[in-house]
Amino acid sequence: MEEVDPRRRAPNKRTAHLQRASTPPRERESPEPSSVDQNIVFSVPIDPSMIEAIEVNARALAGELDRVIGNFESKMAEIATHAHDSVAIHTDAVKACCDALDASRSNMLALITTVDELSEDMAGVESLALQIKALKEALDVIEQLPGLK
Repeated sequence: MEEVDPRRRAPNKRTAHLQRASTPPRERESPEPSSVDQNIVFSVPIDPSMIEAIEVNARALAGELDRVIGNFESKMAEIATHAHDSVAIHTDAVKACCDALDASRSNMLALITTVDELSEDMAGVESLALQIKALKEALDVIEQLPGLK
């Protein structure tokens, strides 16, 4: 079957109005459409008030969509700000915890050092305690001598 140029095909009922609307007037086969074609093309009346109502509704819908998207954008910015603040607070808390742990560790090392020094000092105290005990026993022996009373 031989291919026919779509502009040269005979129009059917469904595409006749499309062909007339899409082809420039000089390419149409007949200068004026037949009365059957006019009934097909103009069978649906166009109501200007309906088109105006659609446009008003479309503008209202576009405005509402713009408002919703703007609200969404501001909420997302607010969420991002809160998330950033939360991370900053968490970072500060971790730093403060690390600083507190470092200080605690330093204090614990100082305490251990002090306890070790105290333990060394206590070794001398034990020696002194033994010497004091020996002196006390010697003093008790001297006091029990008969000529000292």
